[in-house]
Amino acid sequence: WRPISGCHLHSSTPICIQTKNFGIQAVDTTILAFYLDNIHIATDTFVYNLQPDGLAWFWFNTTLNLSQEGKHLMKVINLTPNDNNPLNDTLTKWIIHPKSISNYPYFEDFEQNDGGWATNWISDIQPGSSWEWGTPQGQNINHTIGGNYCWATNLDGNYNAPEESYILSPCFDFSQLTSPYISFDIFYKTATTDIIQLEYSLDSSLTWQQLGEPGEGINWYNTPSGYSQAGWNGNSEGWIHAQHTLEMLAGKANVLLRFSLRGGINGVDEGVAIDNIRISESPNFDVSIQSLVYPYDSCGLGNNESLKILIKNEGLQDVSNIPIKLSTNSGQSFINETITQTIPKQSSIIYTTQHHFNLSSFGPYNIIIISDLPTDGNRYNDTLRTTVMNFPLITTFPYSDDFETTNGHWYSTGMNNSWQWGIPADTQLTHAGSGTRCWATNLTGYHNLAEESYVYSPCFIFDGLQKPLFKSLIWYEQTYPTYTQVEILNKPAGTWNVFGNASANWYNSGYSWTYSSNGWKQAKQLITNINSNNVYQFRFHFKGTVQNGGFAFDKIEICDAPKASFTTYNPNKSGFYVHFQNLSQRFDSC
Repeated sequence: WRPISGCHLHSSTPICIQTKNFGIQAVDTTILAFYLDNIHIATDTFVYNLQPDGLAWFWFNTTLNLSQEGKHLMKVINLTPNDNNPLNDTLTKWIIHPKSISNYPYFEDFEQNDGGWATNWISDIQPGSSWEWGTPQGQNINHTIGGNYCWATNLDGNYNAPEESYILSPCFDFSQLTSPYISFDIFYKTATTDIIQLEYSLDSSLTWQQLGEPGEGINWYNTPSGYSQAGWNGNSEGWIHAQHTLEMLAGKANVLLRFSLRGGINGVDEGVAIDNIRISESPNFDVSIQSLVYPYDSCGLGNNESLKILIKNEGLQDVSNIPIKLSTNSGQSFINETITQTIPKQSSIIYTTQHHFNLSSFGPYNIIIISDLPTDGNRYNDTLRTTVMNFPLITTFPYSDDFETTNGHWYSTGMNNSWQWGIPADTQLTHAGSGTRCWATNLTGYHNLAEESYVYSPCFIFDGLQKPLFKSLIWYEQTYPTYTQVEILNKPAGTWNVFGNASANWYNSGYSWTYSSNGWKQAKQLITNINSNNVYQFRFHFKGTVQNGGFAFDKIEICDAPKASFTTYNPNKSGFYVHFQNLSQRFDSC
């Protein structure tokens, strides 16, 4: 299909249509009529032997003048005689010649008009777009973050079922930019597997590439690793500000962007709204706190720990003497330091703090790191908030925790994490397995969409145990392909491995639990291949796709399965009968 939307359209744009023979006989002559904005432009006859299931490109003798910016509705109708299926004889598509942008910074809040952005559909076999410019009036997406107007999928309802659509940007010329970046405000609420992405094209919309990966930039995508597509999914629960570099597009002319929605197969929802799009060159000074390199979740952190911080100079000039603020108690108090080292432009360093922190108490530390350079031109990436967990080290057994008084120093994290410790109050999970409290994915409802989350145990050294046994009460109500498994970490090796496999007392499906447990049940698995003085840790790994009640666990026990002990007796003649009686209360020591 030509023409297609893009920056390349001109006064002699050719028309080319791809056809397919779905019949069982060859077609020698094809007749096609072409319309532009419902005005007949041309009808051409194409002589070509098109075999059954064959494809052919037909070029019209007429060209189009699409040199002016604007939006046109194209329609092609198959007029070939004896065609017995008229349902696939008409093709319609919007063709957009976007306006050109070459001056920066670019900012569009859509208050005056649609900003030169336009909507279209991705798949020709599923035409239709619910994108609209205006004032959002949905049940959840019912306001903008500033002003009154934005772009949204169906301003007062849900998107289509199904739908593959997008809004297309103006044509951007980044040829004079060194390190551009984009930021915008986004509000989304999607059905189970639906995805919103930002994509870019360098060949005038012929091909499209996904911009970025989860975890990059600021609030950039929230789908877990291994998901079919990266993007935004689920519920943002309000407007959030997203930002990502466009440095891969620096020096490029004729760049197109599009916000796309793909979904509506397994239900619909309100979709997405976009507002306040900004594209600009990186400022001269832009210090970004990238990540906390050390400490990380550990066993036995000390009372004299320094922080190691990955810091990047995103600006266009070298920078030094950077003031930073450090907190390990959720911002209740801060320590001030100055990074005197020079960070070259577009480069990174790992900075070790001069101050040392007491992280010896067991539990989570909510760490805040702020870059406070007065001349910083981008404040959105100045602050890092992260949590570091100091786990206790367990060496005395049997170990047992039913989570009645505390969370047991178990700790949850992950993508779209719904794990909670407390009293369940759901229509499915109505009570704990032991006592009143347990760990569960959402104590009062379904787990989150596109969730990949974990609950980590304390650390253990199993020295002195002969046959250690891991036991847990578990409950699950999961819809395939959602699953849960336990993984074990041998800290010297540094790798997580699936713990156990399917058995009567453990997984019900290969290497995981899925579907339904039909209530609370006891699960147990021997811990094998342990080494002296090695530190081990467990985690429940939950991967939720289709929403349901999820997974819960309670009363974790680790104990020894003792060996039987016998006194040797040597009879002096034959004919003796030996009777064995097991007087143990249970086969393990828990």
